[in-house]
Amino acid sequence: MANTFLKATRIAAAALGLLEREIVLPGLIWRDAGGDFAGAAGDTVTLRVPATTKARKRALRGARPAASEGDGIIQMDNLDETKVDVTLDTDLYNAVATTDEELTLDITDFGKQVLQPQISAIAEGAEDAIVEEMLGADYATTLTLDTVDPYKTAIDASTALNKAKVPRSDRFLVLGADMEGVFLKSDRLSKVDQSGDDAALRRAQIGNLAGFGPVYGSLAIPADTGFAFHRTAYVMGMRAPAVPAGARMGATKVFANMAMRWLQDYDFRNAQDRSLVDVFLGTNIVADGKSNESQLVTITGAPAGGSFTLSYGGQTTGNIPFNATAAGVKSAVGGLSTVGSGNVQVTGSPGGPYTVTFQGSLAGADVAAMTASGAGLTGGTAPAVAVTTGVAGGAGTFARSVRIQMA
Repeated sequence: MANTFLKATRIAAAALGLLEREIVLPGLIWRDAGGDFAGAAGDTVTLRVPATTKARKRALRGARPAASEGDGIIQMDNLDETKVDVTLDTDLYNAVATTDEELTLDITDFGKQVLQPQISAIAEGAEDAIVEEMLGADYATTLTLDTVDPYKTAIDASTALNKAKVPRSDRFLVLGADMEGVFLKSDRLSKVDQSGDDAALRRAQIGNLAGFGPVYGSLAIPADTGFAFHRTAYVMGMRAPAVPAGARMGATKVFANMAMRWLQDYDFRNAQDRSLVDVFLGTNIVADGKSNESQLVTITGAPAGGSFTLSYGGQTTGNIPFNATAAGVKSAVGGLSTVGSGNVQVTGSPGGPYTVTFQGSLAGADVAAMTASGAGLTGGTAPAVAVTTGVAGGAGTFARSVRIQMA
């Protein structure tokens, strides 16, 4: 398909502004957090999300239990870091061919007429990739916009982030076109001097509000949608591909703070130049506090003696007494090489039920269910042992961002 370039006796090059989208989101998120992807296995960089833990309490001068009664008066906690993988899995590109005739007779400024639209297309495509992550995420908090006083919704979003212990700095509120209109009609933002920023109404910024600053309008997200988020809620990795030695012309270009590659060569069979702009990219969300899986071991039928076994990953424990302590069950399960002594914690009274929680190298994972055998239990009425899932592992909580929707 041939290109269409305007030709006239005279065209004022700067008469009309280019109708293009303001590129907002790439500058507000966690960009290139993983650093250099060169040499990374699977083109993936893993970001470490720090572990969190809580303080415990014990009574001073309290009774000291005997060692046989448990692990002691001090309860140990595990620091389980979680991770976020960013994989360069997409080559975002735009290619345009220009014939000899177009280059000679139609194009007066290659940079403006060909290269600029290509670069803008890549920038918008990168922003669209972020939007896909934003729209596809499972949010811990979703709010409905108060169209009478949208400031109240902004406060609710800020409160949700506060409760999730999200840092107050680097928070942003980004609004779709219709939602932006509701905010701008509000008395809270009707005057520039109330916005907290003398230049608030320039470009895509519409001021500071409820702890978010600046507030942005974006044409990349749906018109009835908004997001209140911390910079680290969304992550994007980008890498400008190397300029090959065989390219006739090539360079790295920067637009909207995004580096991308430009190549140009000549296709003599079709008497045309070919211009390619591309970038490697990958995106993800940053979920916190992935749940450690817990499984409940319950003995029924009131056995008076005997033992039971638990199996995981193709291995089976030795016989566990029917009235074993939690420490005894922990020792048995942790003794399996498929588990490991530091990767499991067990609580519960002698005889159960026991809560087996996976941690350490199995933290935050959706582990396989254990199986149990009560064939060795004696006495009681049809004694048996069963394993059920208490808390499924691997489900992270995405609390660094709040989604806002218009009714």
